[in-house]
Amino acid sequence: ENIANGVGIFAFEASANEVYAVTAHCVGTKLPCQNYRLNRSALSAKKWTSGPIPGYSAGLELGLFGAYGSYVWLDVTQLGRVDTSHNDGKTFTVSLHRNFGSPGTCDLTATSESTLWARCPTGMMADFFYSRDGGVRWSTIPTGLYSNTGGGTFDPVSNTLAYLNYGQSVATPGLYRITGAGRHLVDVGKLPCASVESFLFSDEAHGLALCLKSAAASSAHLVQTSNGGASWHRVLAP
Repeated sequence: ENIANGVGIFAFEASANEVYAVTAHCVGTKLPCQNYRLNRSALSAKKWTSGPIPGYSAGLELGLFGAYGSYVWLDVTQLGRVDTSHNDGKTFTVSLHRNFGSPGTCDLTATSESTLWARCPTGMMADFFYSRDGGVRWSTIPTGLYSNTGGGTFDPVSNTLAYLNYGQSVATPGLYRITGAGRHLVDVGKLPCASVESFLFSDEAHGLALCLKSAAASSAHLVQTSNGGASWHRVLAP
């Protein structure tokens, strides 16, 4: 479905009933882009409602980075600000978050109206954060050395559980289970891959990962675990 003519989509998110997109008008490589807008549509509808983003001023980098039910979160990176809406993006309240320290827009997964997980790039590395109060306060997840360029993958599963794959280019690659409101990391094993395209856990025990044995796309194959990442088995095509 077409959102609007002549715009670029900068961020996209879906909740159980709504889909959201941040759009803007850009001219070639000229920055900043203009007229950032928040667009939303019910999953059952075929048209988009578009409106200005409250408090936006030209030159700021914006990204929609979380949605759950009628709750929407916007990251205004340069100001260390997170704007929160409880009414599908019609109005927002503002909170400052100086501990993010990220030069780019953070990726956030909302697992409830109050629980948020954030992955924030810091260049070639990344930091991770957890909030249990809807983004008012954030605590740092003690992940240690993590490289954005090393094939690492982050997967929040629920309000109390996430998995982090460190990739292959760090000193101690491995798969870690994160619990205890982001405070505890446990090494649960290692994916049988030269690199990991993506992985997804449905609960603490069961997960799927798309693996590459080499740099060739033809080496991609799907593996699964039923014991929380301790062992993996290839999924064979029927």
